[in-house]
Amino acid sequence: MKKCVAMNKNYQRLFHFEGIDFLMSDIWMSFYKLLGGMITAINDDCYMWLPKVVLDSQLDEGVTFFADNKQFEAYYSAHAAFLDSLEKTFVSEISNRNRLSKHNVVSFLELCRKSLSFFYKTDFLYTDKAYQHFGSNSVIKENLMKNYKLKQRSRVVIFNNVWFGKSSYLAQLLSILSTQFDVPVMDLKQYGINDIYALFDGKKLSSTIVQNRREARIMVGENKELRVYVGSQVKKDIFKLLEGAGELRFTMAVLRGISASSGKVTGKVKVIVSNPLTFDSLSDEMDKMNKGDILVAETTSPEFMPACAKACAIITNQGGLLSHAAVISRELGIPCIVGLKIATKVFKDGDLIEVDANKGIVKKVQK
Repeated sequence: MKKCVAMNKNYQRLFHFEGIDFLMSDIWMSFYKLLGGMITAINDDCYMWLPKVVLDSQLDEGVTFFADNKQFEAYYSAHAAFLDSLEKTFVSEISNRNRLSKHNVVSFLELCRKSLSFFYKTDFLYTDKAYQHFGSNSVIKENLMKNYKLKQRSRVVIFNNVWFGKSSYLAQLLSILSTQFDVPVMDLKQYGINDIYALFDGKKLSSTIVQNRREARIMVGENKELRVYVGSQVKKDIFKLLEGAGELRFTMAVLRGISASSGKVTGKVKVIVSNPLTFDSLSDEMDKMNKGDILVAETTSPEFMPACAKACAIITNQGGLLSHAAVISRELGIPCIVGLKIATKVFKDGDLIEVDANKGIVKKVQK
């Protein structure tokens, strides 16, 4: 069988979210395939990867981009206008309808396809090297801060509003299509965008295709085209990649990451993760957090503020020096370490841990 993952490309893990179905993966890969990106997933437990050489080139490009006012302002204006258009199109084409035309659906989903082409320039894979010039280049500093503020809005619109939760735009879209075409929502989540369009031509996916996509998938960009491999036969490649990247070592007592806000504290863990499966219960989890706990998350975003305000430190699996967790921690004056990859798997609620953000180390403490 052909190997689905080119291990010699030295893929670097970018993001990990549970509950990312085939449709959301297809939306992500509309952009990331152009960079040679890859998604691996087993039962919708999804990882996003980039070849290290591509990641390095994006970090270099970010420095040039944020130093160029004309280029940045054109992007900034286009990004803000895109967010307006995305929300307005959902209202005009999808919201409060009992049936949808193909035109309605195409108008909305084609904008969804464009979303990551805007959002990725706000993320650590594009901003972290530019941040190294934050104190020495006033143009880069001003543009990075404008970009960070736009990222907060973009994150809410593109992730929270479109993808996350039972009332998300995609959830509403799939609910209408499910009734209209007599296809269960859980099956529609394993359709790609073009498969959704094909419903209007009377074409449905077989139960075998749906099950294979749910069971396991690898979606990889090759020469700017998307290659898709599904089913149990791809699991071996996925596990090999995860093992080699250190994603399966959940018994580790010490983790190392990127120090984003200095300091050293000891406290009890509260794990709060936001993804499509947990988004609707976030407020309940934050209510369970005590003042002085250490917030452990996949990543944080604006809706995490009640938890951030209680925390004596924040540690995250992913993110960079301009991630929400990093910026908020510096504003609050509390330690923060990002890029720990598996913190939410290694540490459990109530664990006593030491966060040494001076060294970028987190470790369990014997009670």
